[in-house]
Amino acid sequence: MHDLDDELLLVDDAPGAEEPPFPPAAAWEIAIVDDDEEVHTATRYALQGFQYEGRPLSLRSAHSLDEAKALLAEVPGIACVLLDVVMGAEDAGLQLVRWIRGELGNGDVQIVLRTGQPGYAPELEVITQYAINDYKTKGELTRTKLIACITTALRAYSYIRAVQESRNGLEMIIGAARDLFRRQHLELLAGGVLRQICALLRTEEEGVVCFVSGPLDELRLLAAAGRYRGLLGRALRPAEVRALDAGLLSDVERVLAAGESRIHDGGAALLFPLADGRRIVAVVRSARPLAEIDRELVQVFAVNVAVSFENVNLLNRVRDMAYLDALTGLNSRPHFLELTERRREAGPFAMLLADVDHFQLINERLGHAVGDEALCEIARRFAALAGENGALARVAGNTFAFLAPDTDIASMERLFQRVRVAMAAPLTVGDCALDVGVTMAAVLHPEHGADAKALIDRATTALKRQKRQGRGEFTLYNPEIGEAATRRLGLVHRLAQALDAQEFEVHFQPKIGLRNARVIGAEALIRWRRPDGSLVPPGQFIPAVEDSGLILPVGEFVLYRSARWRAHAAELPEDFKVSVNVSMRQVMWPGFPDRVAEILSDVGCAPERMELEITESLLAEDQAKAVRVLDRLRGMGFSIALDDFGTGFSSLSYLQDLPIDVLKIDRAFIIDIARSPRAYGILSSVVTMARSLGLSLVAEGVETADQLRRAAECGCDAVQGFLFSPAVAEDQAKRIGPIEEKAAALLR
Repeated sequence: MHDLDDELLLVDDAPGAEEPPFPPAAAWEIAIVDDDEEVHTATRYALQGFQYEGRPLSLRSAHSLDEAKALLAEVPGIACVLLDVVMGAEDAGLQLVRWIRGELGNGDVQIVLRTGQPGYAPELEVITQYAINDYKTKGELTRTKLIACITTALRAYSYIRAVQESRNGLEMIIGAARDLFRRQHLELLAGGVLRQICALLRTEEEGVVCFVSGPLDELRLLAAAGRYRGLLGRALRPAEVRALDAGLLSDVERVLAAGESRIHDGGAALLFPLADGRRIVAVVRSARPLAEIDRELVQVFAVNVAVSFENVNLLNRVRDMAYLDALTGLNSRPHFLELTERRREAGPFAMLLADVDHFQLINERLGHAVGDEALCEIARRFAALAGENGALARVAGNTFAFLAPDTDIASMERLFQRVRVAMAAPLTVGDCALDVGVTMAAVLHPEHGADAKALIDRATTALKRQKRQGRGEFTLYNPEIGEAATRRLGLVHRLAQALDAQEFEVHFQPKIGLRNARVIGAEALIRWRRPDGSLVPPGQFIPAVEDSGLILPVGEFVLYRSARWRAHAAELPEDFKVSVNVSMRQVMWPGFPDRVAEILSDVGCAPERMELEITESLLAEDQAKAVRVLDRLRGMGFSIALDDFGTGFSSLSYLQDLPIDVLKIDRAFIIDIARSPRAYGILSSVVTMARSLGLSLVAEGVETADQLRRAAECGCDAVQGFLFSPAVAEDQAKRIGPIEEKAAALLR
């Protein structure tokens, strides 16, 4: 082989004394492939002490084609290969290039071909055909030119790796964000975030995610890994954290004081401020220095994670709204029913309802504010009686419910006497001292009902009967009383006759868009007109329709009449949608989407002009099937709305995955928004959550101008209620001009 030019060895800019060694992981890997040992020696001497971007070179030698293949296969991250063309075989170097780019599949390493025979191969042909990054003769490589060649190669390799790592990191971030968004509990999300940050930084899992509420007087650990794992679930005072790891506390304090994340060579401290003022801090330790690309990727990841944390925080707040009574902080009715269902597996128990006697008089004479404070005081007194083995909820305006483990009459009567004693002292509300009594009723599981709904329905029946017979007493449900069941059977028979006699009508209640004060649609509501012309109140027959097999023909009647009316209402705006309620039985009925399509085709109505309203109850039987049916209906062009949000059993569990377009807030959440900051805050949280999921939001039951104003301030898209119009007959429903004039005046 030809020697390198003497200038390579006799240079006037030779390096000084050898510098201290660096950790191997910090060095650039360079492979010298040449069958001439003098070339290896000269190259090592020439590059001695050279650093690029603060990192030294790690020079590895191979003297043949086979040695070079073994070296490249075993050592990851080789940045540059200084390759001789002729090693034994005349094309050995070119064979190695083909192997690197082809079989090894390494397109990142920079290959500098060196030859002592300049005329051996044309430069352009070699470079283009064999994917070589540079082509040099050994005679032209002085130390200075060799360093320039290595610098160019490392710069190119560094850029290629940065782009690749950025692409890989972004793919990891996208995948992680998709996975993390599905996590609906703060602890699960925090654990996932901790693992993903460590994976992104390619470091061992070592760090914490903590929750800070208000001043830094306590850290609640949501996730922990490595040496911090033993702290998981604990709430630590700053002094405790300082004693365990002063650096950890320092990282947390710094990001809280600065109000922004901090990324350094030893790891990252990421700040996630929440909209409600609380903060989450993730601290991750790294054993290796962080490259610039690592820092950038962590910043991008943090932006995505911030959205996930905010979403979960909102979901938790709305979960509290659904599961906790907004006024008293006790369990809500839906949550109480869920607790009852869980309790069924544990054996017999009793459910007791306690109704505050003549409470309506307090509201009427002293005002709702006094009434609300009285209910809160009653809740505190009842909470002291529930005990650890029971459960307590506010299930109606002035009705509370208990679950008790004892089912003997004596135990329940003792509880009633304890309630009497607790209520004996007057309720002090401001300047008022209120004397109130309580009427109670009980049912037993399993004797009086197999599920929570049956139990609470029968307890309510017993309570109403006792109130009629005499307030201030206790009663046990009597299963022998069948009057209600008999009346219901008679009602179902009469409803079937009414359907055959065409006594049902469809009325329409308008929905008003708040952005432009226009009537944007209407909800179709069934009405029953007797032969004498009087209307039967919906509450007297709709439950019987829903609970019987009549829901299928009645539901089909409402859909048919609504679609026909919309198809013939040419004077209405093109985007005016008619909403029709569909029940669980309808959605689960085989062939429902086909039947819906057939009805719309018969009357000439486009699906885009219709909206189907569902309630959460349809998901309880077969969620997967319900979602499939709704997906198909949505694909046909229907809008899907979730009605009565917040009152159902599963209002949060399925919301994220449901194929819906509109969220309708039940009137129970609208009633108090004009006078209750808490109710207003809850509605604002729901609006924010709906926005994050891309849903439109309709407020139902708007009856006052103040409720309208507050709903608009919260960001609701539309409202519906008696303030603008009750449900009216078909002809009157087309006259939307006066409604829009009223809306425009109220929304000025």
